[in-house]
Amino acid sequence: MHYELITLFNMKTVSIRINQKIFLIVLLTISLSSCIPKNVFVDDAIENMRDSVLDKYSFSISQYEPDRLGLLAGNNEMGGMVLLSGLGLDSIWCSDLWLNDAVRIPMEGVKFILDDVSFDSAHISGYSQKQSLKDGIVESHVQFNNGTGYESKVLFSTGNRRLLVIKIKNISDKENAMKGRIRVPESGFRYLSGWPDFKIGYTKANRFKINKVNDHKIAGVATDNLFSPAAWYLRSDAQLGQTAKTNQFEFEVPGGEERVFYFSFVTKWGNDNYEQLANQIIENTGNYYTVEEQHKSKWKKDWETNPLLLIPDPEHEKLFYRSVFWLLCTSGSEQFLPGEAQFGNACWHMKPFTYGGAGWSTLALTSLGHFDKAEKMLKNHYKPMALKSNSTLYISDSLKRKEAFSFAHEVNIDGTTNNACDDQRHINGFALAMFHKYYLLNPDTAFLNNYLYPVAKGVAEFWSGIAIWNDSLNAYIFPKLRSLSEDLFEKSLLDIVLSAKWSLETAIHYADLTAKDKDMKVKWNGILQKLYIPEDESHYLEYLGDKEDRKYGSYQGVRSPVYLGYPTSELIKTLDTSKAINTLEHAWNRNNRGKGMIGFIASWYALSSACYGLGDLSLEMASHNFDCYDKTGTAICESPDNLDRYYFLTNTSSYLLTQLNMMVQSSENEIITFPAIPSSWKNVTFYNIPASNGIKVSGKMKDGLVQFIQFKKDNRIVFETKKHGKVIIENNKLRQK
Repeated sequence: MHYELITLFNMKTVSIRINQKIFLIVLLTISLSSCIPKNVFVDDAIENMRDSVLDKYSFSISQYEPDRLGLLAGNNEMGGMVLLSGLGLDSIWCSDLWLNDAVRIPMEGVKFILDDVSFDSAHISGYSQKQSLKDGIVESHVQFNNGTGYESKVLFSTGNRRLLVIKIKNISDKENAMKGRIRVPESGFRYLSGWPDFKIGYTKANRFKINKVNDHKIAGVATDNLFSPAAWYLRSDAQLGQTAKTNQFEFEVPGGEERVFYFSFVTKWGNDNYEQLANQIIENTGNYYTVEEQHKSKWKKDWETNPLLLIPDPEHEKLFYRSVFWLLCTSGSEQFLPGEAQFGNACWHMKPFTYGGAGWSTLALTSLGHFDKAEKMLKNHYKPMALKSNSTLYISDSLKRKEAFSFAHEVNIDGTTNNACDDQRHINGFALAMFHKYYLLNPDTAFLNNYLYPVAKGVAEFWSGIAIWNDSLNAYIFPKLRSLSEDLFEKSLLDIVLSAKWSLETAIHYADLTAKDKDMKVKWNGILQKLYIPEDESHYLEYLGDKEDRKYGSYQGVRSPVYLGYPTSELIKTLDTSKAINTLEHAWNRNNRGKGMIGFIASWYALSSACYGLGDLSLEMASHNFDCYDKTGTAICESPDNLDRYYFLTNTSSYLLTQLNMMVQSSENEIITFPAIPSSWKNVTFYNIPASNGIKVSGKMKDGLVQFIQFKKDNRIVFETKKHGKVIIENNKLRQK
């Protein structure tokens, strides 16, 4: 369908194609040439700015510190922490390497052990290690007191995501050959956990049977001790000699020369002919420089997709870009959802959590415009039969509904729940929001019909199935369920009610849009109109009958108010704004203003506060993540009290969403620019943040005044202005409020 779009900037008519909406933009009569610099949106200029900021915040270490945390590298299928020496990895994790159907395990990493040198501070005369955010390659330079030294590069290839490549160059004199052993995966890698009920996976039983194919190639095939049938191959430029240990092989790099080691790993999940494919990968791999070029090209495309944010606070700007980098390293695999601390840490045994790393990273990829990766994630979340069976945990036999569609807190490979934290019902609204927000930013009719509406229908059926009529309140309430706070069971919890309310509203909306389930929609609406929200005169309460005498703060905290703003942001128009703001502020105080809190809960509060335009409060809440850095400042951990759970994906994914929502927020009927900029941020610029209906928004604020805002669709400018605020869509027309 073809529409005309008219702007009063220059009284020209511009023809565009729009999938769902007819936009009529009525603006002030301002000359474009007087307010928009002509070269502002030149792609090369944007990429130059991006290169500069990525260089600025890349990891660069100039001193060897034996206790420093290793740098995380990955291609979202394979990953791990590169050794401080740069000589490989202690352990390698893969998205499809599992101990059983619920728990991931690592394998021993490819690791180089040098002869005749001691890798400690007393023997090292020169050291540097760098990791570029542009491509994730870890480069190390080490010189020893005896005059020898080496340089290395480690990368998990994005050109072939089942490939790890390590290049070592001996920078010593020609007469000083570098000799040592290469360790390859054989045993299960033992890792630690403080959780006494999660002791599965501690064995060091041999997982792989090793075979030296020839002087340059070694193979490892999984034994019966591995849940995921798999094989690996290693090919080397250097001749490999046998040692007394079955998993160690001698290698040598002459002075002034370099050697490359290619390691492939494939499981049966990825290919039935996994052993053959693992061999083909290393045989068909070109030289190192070809692999590196292909790898960098993939990363370049990912960064070009990503919005560019220029924030006048270097600590927040740095954490934003590093959070995006960690997300791209770990999330968006072909088949499996990421676990907590994906590729970095054994926290929670790297299980997928629907409102943890698996969910927040899905929302983050969507909000950054990585729709191809987000779609894979959503399809991995979408397991109707398994999720239907999960709902039996909450619906008695007499109340079962055929369409019950339920997401558990933790999920197994097949989508069914394990029995750790599966009593948490708050995530239904969260799970539906993942599908809704994807469609909001990237509207697609097939996705709506095949994924979004079935989820919305199932979740609405779930909530309508457990709603209980209360005569004294003349309203529906909910039975005793577990709160988002995880340690609280109560009736009609605030997060439960808000989740149900938003889910029912959303299901009704999509039933209208798809013209389906008219009778069911009437039932949902009847319950929706009479849901009881726990509240008093000044603010919303945590649960029905709440006297606010519950202990609070620290790790668990009072969490339910987050649903007043995010991801159920469409509810805001139906809530009491002043009461919602009072509640967010009050809850933050009850939680000791974030002291000891999990980083992602503070970020969730920050997101909700941003939805109400509370930029300063949102900034304070988001800044709590700085208390979650490990002691070396390398990675974000779960909470200030759990600094051993590093590279915590849930924290960094939720954090980066906060920064995006300070700049742009949107719903189906409006796009809001600069909605929650902190008062201390006088100079802010952003480019190409995804918004509703396939629009991308760019803007600049200088000295607290908006310089320009630009809206693009399909790479064509459809709207430009100097006035920030809401762009409203009413009756298929778009106007500035």
